[in-house]
Amino acid sequence: MASPKGGIQVTGIKNVTRALGQAVDRWEKAAVDATNEIIADVFRQSQQEVPFEEGTLQSSGRWESPTKQADGTIMGSIHYGGSDSPAGAYAVAQHENRDYVHHRPGTKAHYLRDPAEDHRPLLRKAIEREIKRIT
Repeated sequence: MASPKGGIQVTGIKNVTRALGQAVDRWEKAAVDATNEIIADVFRQSQQEVPFEEGTLQSSGRWESPTKQADGTIMGSIHYGGSDSPAGAYAVAQHENRDYVHHRPGTKAHYLRDPAEDHRPLLRKAIEREIKRIT
């Protein structure tokens, strides 16, 4: 009997269970890879939009690759400032206050929210593309 698309052919409940577990593992890895790609793109865009005077805020930007959490969700993060950075409170104020004047062209408030919103519709497509690639 020929294997269906994706290369899975099983007989018996133990084999079915094992094959499904392997498929889920591959799909989760595909979702992590796609999410990592989107987080990297959001970070790059935020680096272009983050307010810049001396570079303290921009250089405080960090991103963490996504990982599967205990509850099954996939989570990564991007952050600016932080408790160990002189840009901590400054990052929040600059992000939230739309009345601040930003002298460098292209920089603005909502320098992280806007890139994340821009990429939101791309995440599902990226995950679908990665899953199709492996099946």
